[in-house]
This record gives sequence, structure tokens and C-alpha cells, in this order.
Amino acid sequence: MDQYLDQDRDGVADDANVVAELTARQAAMVMGATEDDLEDTTDHSGSFGDRALQDVYTSETAYDGATYFDASLEEVLHLITQHGYANAYPSSFGEYSGTTLADAIDAVIGDCEMSWECGGGEDEDQNNDDDKYGGGGDDQNRGAGEQFCEESGFSQEECGSYDSSACACQWDDGQCWYAGGSCSGRRLDDCEDYSTDTWVPGSCSGGFHYSDTTCDYGCLITEGLYWGVTALLGAQENRCDDIDQEWEPCTPALMRSDAPALASLIDTMGITVLPDGKCGNDLDGDGVEDAAPDDQCCTYCYGCDFATHSCGGTLEEVEAAGCCPDDFLLRYSVQFSGEDQSAFDCVSFVAETDCRGFWMDAQCMRGDAAATDDTPATDDNYVPATTTNWGSGAGWCYSSLDREIGSATGGECWALCEATYGASLVAVDWNGDSECFCQSACECLMDVGDNDGYLMTVDSISSLPGVCPASYYDDDGGDASLCGDRRGCNAPSAYSSLTVNGDNEPLYVQSTGFDTTLRAGVETGVDLTRNMIGTASDTRIYLLEPNGDDDVYSALVDDYCEFVGWEDCSQCGDSERSAAQDGGGQYYLSGAVSCVCGEYTYVGAPMFMMPSTYDDATMVAERAIHEYTHVVQKASGGPMPA
Repeated sequence: MDQYLDQDRDGVADDANVVAELTARQAAMVMGATEDDLEDTTDHSGSFGDRALQDVYTSETAYDGATYFDASLEEVLHLITQHGYANAYPSSFGEYSGTTLADAIDAVIGDCEMSWECGGGEDEDQNNDDDKYGGGGDDQNRGAGEQFCEESGFSQEECGSYDSSACACQWDDGQCWYAGGSCSGRRLDDCEDYSTDTWVPGSCSGGFHYSDTTCDYGCLITEGLYWGVTALLGAQENRCDDIDQEWEPCTPALMRSDAPALASLIDTMGITVLPDGKCGNDLDGDGVEDAAPDDQCCTYCYGCDFATHSCGGTLEEVEAAGCCPDDFLLRYSVQFSGEDQSAFDCVSFVAETDCRGFWMDAQCMRGDAAATDDTPATDDNYVPATTTNWGSGAGWCYSSLDREIGSATGGECWALCEATYGASLVAVDWNGDSECFCQSACECLMDVGDNDGYLMTVDSISSLPGVCPASYYDDDGGDASLCGDRRGCNAPSAYSSLTVNGDNEPLYVQSTGFDTTLRAGVETGVDLTRNMIGTASDTRIYLLEPNGDDDVYSALVDDYCEFVGWEDCSQCGDSERSAAQDGGGQYYLSGAVSCVCGEYTYVGAPMFMMPSTYDDATMVAERAIHEYTHVVQKASGGPMPA
């Protein structure tokens, strides 16, 4: 039951509505060694009350090494569909005439007779009437419809709408009653399809011919759905000759061709894997039962934003980039507020001693991973970073980056910026002199109407923002080297202008050959820290590969010098470039200062990540956590702790 209800093995049932109906009916399996053993037990234990029960026997349940088919696959599914799906989705899975399921089963039955129309069932009231052959008595038509109508629990609408070729129900005095019909207790030998107590091959062309005369229409639907589910999932394809007396579309292909309506309905149930009897949770799919305590996990990345992460903008792209190990679970990020499809998690639930990533000892959510499929859901807000060319005169997007990166136009300008800023890139603009500028946001538009300027943005920007206010054109003319006194100035108490809030995003700038796996490690460490303590504004994270030639660092150094405001760039970035060329292995936070209201103020956080050839993703992620913590500390003002 656990595996039927929790197909993705995340510890949470996939369909809460089905579980709610099962719970409301106190649904349970009752197991005995044999049928006789179970009957003896229930005779001595008394009534189970109004619980919804399904019996199964040890003698028909296949354990390891058994050579017979496991009947528990059938009986457990009966309980789930009859009392769960049928009540959660009555118009689709209700076990009465006119539902989507009933119509689909009817189509498979085709021109075959329904055996329960042929006899009235056994002598349930023990009055010695031969009810099977229509001998009268209170339960003459139990198998033919009386029991079905009166014990169905139908609402007035359901009862009134039930009218099959066999019998009808009617509503009277707050109760659903049997209303007769063609099923009036005919003798079994009156049914040509079942004249030998079993189905007569060739007597009809339908694919479902169930010979049990005690199985009424609702029961027939339950049985048909079981056959359909197990056949569609391949459980019956090696048993076709064994089951053709009852069910003929025994393979997935035959289900699609001979029972298409039923196959399509089963697809909506979300049952794609048959239970294998192996209990326990294995959320990360590594073949080992999860050992991590609740609220804890091993992670390579948690809450990593698709929009800023270098590995890709969808789960599929992240997986293809190899950024999440095969034995880890890649999913949309699960937060306290629910699933966040703008970000992803790469997690494993092994024991802490076996963790090959970073251990989260709190706030790692098990959650509902129903949408962890690699195909984004239809309401996913992510749009791939293809571009929209707005042409000339639209203006250019204002952002704190506003970086002139080189000489290029159109798509070449975009490619030039993307090579340095990756997923952080939002817009580019260029002019008639082929001066190409990179932008990390599009807060408002500058120089609208200038036909010498051209604009291109990510196509997630479906309409351009408004014109920037006049103050955006003012040059503050500040000179950090000439900070005067603070007299007459209402200066801020903190010495840092950085802020911490959810609207901030760090900007990544990398040398041209920086390893993608190591970048993913940096992003993992930064995003873990952001999730815990917040995101600081005005932060750029510089990623320098080890042992590179001068030209691989050129664009990065230019960006850094512009960010920190060096007027003489002849020596700017030399120490960082030299450190990387000497083998790397250095990680630190530098700073950009300015004169704000007569006071030296920390206005930008350049964070340098220079791994050596020996450093792996785990190591750089740990360093990223350390350095980005300092970034957030800087936003608080005052001295920065070591």
C-alpha cells in the first residue's frame, strides 16, 4: 500500500485526496493464513464496525523466491481504488454506471455478457433457497443488483442516475433501493458466454469476461481497473495464456490499442511503478534506505536559483550539466512555504558520516516531491534565456552593472556579455560605434528615443519598464580620496551602504575557462548561506581559474576595476591575477569604498574565489559559505570579524 500511494518514495503520499478518503473510511487490509483461517478469526473477533476492509491471504502472497503471482498486488489495489479513488473522484472513478471508469470498462467488456446477470449469487441469508438459480428468498438478486444498490451508499443523485443494461436503482425515503431490471435471477445456463461455469472462448468478442456470478457491476469495475493497471505497467505480459479466460489486453501495447480509454484514465492516477515489496524511503534513489534524521540532509545545492545558477534554468538542464551526482535527488526546491519552482535542491538523505557534500542539520525539507520530474510543470515561471531584440530608440536598461565589455553588436554583444556574466545577464545594449554594454537588471530605461542606441533583453521581459527619473542622470562626483568632515550632514550610523533583503542577487563574474563544477560548488555555498542569513546587495563574486594566461582574466579584471572605482587601472587586479596564475588556492573578501556624506563607506563587496587544481566542489563550497558570511556581516556595518 505504501508503494502504491507514494510512487516517488519521498515519504509523502502522492494524492492527498485519495488518502483522505481512505482515512475517513478507516480503510485497512485484513490478512489471514488462508481464507478459512480468516473467516474463523472474524467469527471470533466480532464486527469491525464501519471500516472499509479488504482481505488477503498468506497463501496467495508471494514472498522472495515464490514462483506464483503475488495476489497482494491485486487486493491492496482494490482497497485503494474502491474506497480511495472512487470516493475522491466519483465522476471519474466511481463504481457505478455513467462514470468515466465505468464507460471505459464497458468498452473492454464489449459484447460479452456480464456473469452477475446470470444468477443471484449464493444463499447469503442461509434460508436454504437455491439463490444461484433464482429460487426466491430475500437475497435472490444480491448478485444481480439488490445488494449493490442498497449497500452502495449512493447519494440521491448517484442513485437516480444509476441505470445499466442489467438493473436500475431508485431513491426512496432517504435510501437507495434496487429497482429491478433485466437481472432477475436467470439460470446460469441461460448465459451463453458462461454456460460451462467459466467463460466460453469465442462466444463473444470483448476483452473482459468475468465468470464470477457473485461479482456485481461495482465489483466488476473494481476487477477491471486492477487488470488494466497491472497490464498497462507490464505485470501481466508473461501471463497472457494464464489469464485470457478473464482478461485479454494483457500487455502495455494491447492496453493502448484495445483499451485506449481505460489506459488513458489510468495514466491520470499517477501509478507508474508496481510495488516490489521493499519498504522504507529512498528519496535520493541511491538504492539505500534513507538514514538522515527528519529536517536534515546532505546537499550539494539547496534553494539554488535557476535564474542565477550556471548549471541551467531547468531541472533537465541541471541534470544534463552533471551538477547533481547520480545518487543525489534533484528536485524543485522544497521550502517551509511549499515547493519553489524557481529554484532547485540537490540532496541526499544518507547518514551524516556518509555525506559527500554539505550537511544541513536543520530546515532540510522532505516535502512533497510530486513535481520533481525533470519536465517543468505548466505553471513554472522560468523562461529560458533566449532574447528579445527591441531595436533602436527603446533606450537602455539601467542596472548597477552597466559594464562596457568590448566592441560588438546584436547577438555578438549578447554572447560577449554572457561569456562573463552567464545567467546573471539580463540585458545588453550597443551603439553605432559598436560599444557593447552588459546589464544585470532592467530597473528602468535610460536615453529613450536615442536612435543610435540598441537594446536586447532576455525574453522573460515581455514589456519594457518606464523611463528612469532625472536623478539617475546625475553624476554624484564623489571622490573617495577626499572625504571631508561630517559637519551639517545627516550621515548614516553604519559605515556600510549594503543592505540585506530578498530582492538582492549576487553577480558572478568568471574567467573564461573556470570549471563549471567548481562554479556550481561556489553557488551551492553562497545559496546555502543566503537561505540561512540573507542576501547582501552590491556583491560580485569573482571566479578565477588556476594557471591561466593573461587573456582569460582580462574581462574579469576590467569588471573588478570598474566595480571598485579604480581610476588608474594599470595595476588594478594584478595581485588577484598573479595569485590565480601561481596556482590559486586563495579565497577572500575585498571591498569598494566611497565617500558618502563626508564618511568613508563600504559600498561594494568583491568576493574572490581562486581554487587550486586540488580543490574540489565541496571544498570551494565551504569557502564560499565562509566568505559570503563576511559579505552579510559587512552589510551590518562596523568592524568585520575574522
